[in-house]
Amino acid sequence: RARPAPWGPWGAMLEEPGARTLGHEEMEYLAEEELVWIEPSFDLPKTMRLITGDYGPFKAPLPCEVPLWMAMCLHKRRICRVIPPEWMDAARLQQVLEEEKESEFFSSYESLPYHYVEIGNTLLREAPEGFGDEVYTLKQILEDIRLVRFRKVEEAMRNWSRSERLDQHQPLPTLGAMELNIIRPFLLSSMDWGYKLSKPPAAASQPEPSQQTEPSPAPGGERARTLRRRTAV
Repeated sequence: RARPAPWGPWGAMLEEPGARTLGHEEMEYLAEEELVWIEPSFDLPKTMRLITGDYGPFKAPLPCEVPLWMAMCLHKRRICRVIPPEWMDAARLQQVLEEEKESEFFSSYESLPYHYVEIGNTLLREAPEGFGDEVYTLKQILEDIRLVRFRKVEEAMRNWSRSERLDQHQPLPTLGAMELNIIRPFLLSSMDWGYKLSKPPAAASQPEPSQQTEPSPAPGGERARTLRRRTAV
C-alpha cells in the first residue's frame, strides 16, 4: 500500500533522493552533547578528558556541568541528581508560549536553547523526579510551543514558495533543531528545483548551425599543399 505523502501538498518533494527527515531518536542523539547541570553523589578527583571536552573533577554535592548523555548515564546508576535547567520552569515557559501566540515572528529564540524539544523530552522522560508535580504541565506547554512555532514555519514556507525566484537568497527565521529538521527536505528540494527552472536551457547558449563560421585557413596553407604535391611528382 502506498505511503501517504507527508507535509501536505509538498510531500512529493520529500521523495527526492537524499531528502529525508531525521527521526526523534536521531535528533535526541544529536542533542546529547548539550550541557546540563548535575549534583553528583560521588567523588572523582581526576578530570575526565573526552573528545568533546574536559569534565570534572566531581565532588559531592557540588554542582557541575556535563553533557546530557553523561548526565543520563550517571542518573541511571543513581549517583547523581539532574538539576532542571532554568528555562524549564512552568511559569517561564508559559510566558514564552504567550509571546509566541501574540507575535507573528519567532520571539523565543533567546529564551529557548537550540535543542529545546529534544532536551525537554529527554529530561522529562528519563529524570522526571527533578520536576516534581510539574512534569505533565511542562510536557503540555512544550508541546504547545512546538505546535505554535511549527505553524509559523508552515506559513513562512508557504510565503517563500510563492516567491517569484525560488533560487534567490531567502532569510530564515531563528528556528530550533527539530523545526529545521522538519523543513530541511522541502527547503533543499525547493531550492534545487528553483535553480533548475531558473537556469537557461543549454541550447540557448550555443550558436545555431547557420551562425557558425568555418575556420579560416592558415596563411600560406593552400600554397604549401600545392608545393608538396609538385615535389611529389
